[in-house]
Amino acid sequence: KAGPNLASFMPLRWSLPIHVEHVAERFGLFLMLVLGEGVISLVLPPLSSKAAHAAFVTAALLLLWLMRMAYFSGQPFQARFHAMRRKRSAGRLFVQAHLPLSLAALTAGVALKSELTHVGGTLTASESWLLAAGVSAFLLSTSIIRLSHRGLSREIGVGKFAKQAAIPSPSAAPAQTSSD
Repeated sequence: KAGPNLASFMPLRWSLPIHVEHVAERFGLFLMLVLGEGVISLVLPPLSSKAAHAAFVTAALLLLWLMRMAYFSGQPFQARFHAMRRKRSAGRLFVQAHLPLSLAALTAGVALKSELTHVGGTLTASESWLLAAGVSAFLLSTSIIRLSHRGLSREIGVGKFAKQAAIPSPSAAPAQTSSD
């Protein structure tokens, strides 16, 4: 199977060594750059003295900050827990999930800029849907990246949950005796 990255074209014995911390930092920096474009598009236009305009800009900046927090809170603190160290398929998922993540962050920033021009007026449905789609796709991509780090079984606790949710059979339950 060929994928969009160089490593997928190479046989396993030709794998290239990568510096996991460097790659993870670059993806984080690129996301900060994309989210920063959204911030610049909000604060660069002349600010109005209307309360609605100030409230919208504040809410939009809060949304962009929360998107940043959603991404970085799912990143492991140590490189040994990173998806690229866990499994090859998890590393590929981590890398490939960043394209929709970046596009979704860009879409949300463009939608916020578009909605900024309509503060106090009426929004079109397409502008509202654009923002909703951008934020939703961002959160979905962030969840996929988080799953690539932890693995599906650890994220939803399959092994631990199955043991805790096991219902004992009636024959395994101790018999209750009456002390009459």
